[in-house]
Amino acid sequence: MSLEAAFLEHLPAHGEAYRGLSGLDELLSALVGRARVAWSEPKLEFSSEGLVAHLAERLPPSKAALKTLQSVAIEDLCLAFCLAEGNPRALPALESLLTSVARSVASLDTSGVLADDVKAVLREKLLVPRENGKPRIADYAGQGALRAWLKAAAIRHALNLKRPGHREAADEQEQLASMPMAAPNPELALIRKKHKQHFALAFAAAMASLTPRERTLLKLHTLDGLPLDQIAPLYQKDKSTISRWIARAQQQLHEVTRAQLVAALNLSSGELESVLRAAQSELSMSLSRLLDD
Repeated sequence: MSLEAAFLEHLPAHGEAYRGLSGLDELLSALVGRARVAWSEPKLEFSSEGLVAHLAERLPPSKAALKTLQSVAIEDLCLAFCLAEGNPRALPALESLLTSVARSVASLDTSGVLADDVKAVLREKLLVPRENGKPRIADYAGQGALRAWLKAAAIRHALNLKRPGHREAADEQEQLASMPMAAPNPELALIRKKHKQHFALAFAAAMASLTPRERTLLKLHTLDGLPLDQIAPLYQKDKSTISRWIARAQQQLHEVTRAQLVAALNLSSGELESVLRAAQSELSMSLSRLLDD
């Protein structure tokens, strides 16, 4: 199978813009070539077709498909792909990265214990398969440096570990299912209670539609309370860019949730608008709780 065929076969529905690119096979060959040069020492063995399929599955929707594809951090994505595939030769490179990013939490605990704990937590979360069979490292999409992606996760986990009474957060789906449904009047309360599961499923679908970077940004800013000027250096961007990314992610959450509810609920027009207004309000008020993982 050609690289182009493997790529196109694994493109999600939102990736239609990538299909019409001219010279796609040559571009993919160049990306794979970069990855092979980067990982010639230590040598990582990987399938070229597997790598481009992995890339295709994680590409975000884009109106500038060529630019998005050209800017993928393919070297880092290749490492993540090898780790997700269980390639033991990729582990030393990950360990080096984890040691580096753990230094970003040193100021929170001079004893060094916190940095070691963060490394252990990240190592487990990144490599242990989840219920879907894939480890969390498979979520990395190559949109930005892997080091920045890991650094953001390290800071978030360090802040969680430093919280009084810290405990492992509940699974996101359990949090979604238990989201509060308080209402200002009995009629709307009844509608919300009746459609609680629809709210949970709609928001879960909306969360799944975000890129890993968008989910991390929302967690850092909304849940952990990091200001924009602390998040911006993690992605080597200015505050205004980070602000736009966060605003776009929040808008995506609202729009996809609304679309899911429209598709799932069979209500009168008045009831539907009440439910949608409730969803919009609750998403805004409850975002920090729902994002906590």
